[in-house]
Amino acid sequence: MQCGDGQTAEFVGSTSMSFTGTVTCRVKVDKKQGVVQIDRGGTITCSDNGVSLTCGQG
Repeated sequence: MQCGDGQTAEFVGSTSMSFTGTVTCRVKVDKKQGVVQIDRGGTITCSDNGVSLTCGQG
């Protein structure tokens, strides 16, 4: 996961990150990627739609 504020994280399962405002992050799994905009606390979930990842904040 790579975010516009410079943070990156590599994880299996889950990880925790902190942000100080709205930030856009790119999530990569193997050769697929998805983008999510984070604007509040919560959980980001990504699903594999065959060609890319669909990510959202819950």
